[in-house]
Amino acid sequence: MESSRFKFEKANECLSQLRSVVATLEHYRNVSDGRRARLLGLAIDAVAIVEQDIYENELSGVARLRK
Repeated sequence: MESSRFKFEKANECLSQLRSVVATLEHYRNVSDGRRARLLGLAIDAVAIVEQDIYENELSGVARLRK
């Protein structure tokens, strides 16, 4: 069985990885044009929704570890 701390650490690590993905997507959106830039924007929006869900439901204000 996973401890609460382990779950919080996993959620925090997931958020960190998602933020890295967003940074990469933003870079490519800024150097792309047209359809690709719009698709990258949609991907960024989708990842932001997942980030918010993890932040609210997994960490829920109890244990904000490293950013």
